[in-house]
Amino acid sequence: MGTATTVTAMAAAATDRKGITGMLWLTRVQSHSMAPTLPGGALALTRRLWRRTPVRRGDVVVVDSRELGRHVVKRIVGLPGETVAIEAGRVSINGQPLAEPYASRSVFTDTFHVPAGHYLLLGDHRDASSDSRSWRQPYIARAALIGRLIGRGWSWPQRGLPFTAEGPA
Repeated sequence: MGTATTVTAMAAAATDRKGITGMLWLTRVQSHSMAPTLPGGALALTRRLWRRTPVRRGDVVVVDSRELGRHVVKRIVGLPGETVAIEAGRVSINGQPLAEPYASRSVFTDTFHVPAGHYLLLGDHRDASSDSRSWRQPYIARAALIGRLIGRGWSWPQRGLPFTAEGPA
C-alpha cells in the first residue's frame, strides 16, 4: 500500500529562488493509501530532499523503505522527539490535537515515541494504509526520506506513460 513508482526519465535540474539546484521527477502513486489527496495512479511532481533540506509535519514524502523493499508515499505526522497518540483515529502531538482535514476516519489507537533523527509517517486513507502503525520498524530515519511532493494529482493512463523506471538512487 502506498507504493510509488518514481519516473526518473522525466527528471530535470531546477533552480529555486536561492539559486540552489535540485532534482525533480514525477512519482506515480500506485495505491489508494493517500486518497483522497492522491488517488491511485496519480502523478506528482517530486523534489529531491537533500540531507540538510528541512522537512515539516504535513509534508507528503517519498520514502525509500528498506522494510518494504520499495518506494512509498506517506505524510509526515510525527517529528523527532515527539509523542504521537492516536485515539480512535484522532491524532495528538505531545497532548495537542492535530487538525487533519486530509485524513479519513479511523478506529486505530496507539501511542508512539518518535526517536531523534526519525519520523512517524501515515497515509491519508488511514484504514487502507500500510504505514508506521503497521510496519515492524515504525520510525523512519531522515536519510530514507528521498523526495517531497510539490505538485500533485495529475492523471495519466498507466499504459500511456513511456517510462516507468524506479526512482533515484
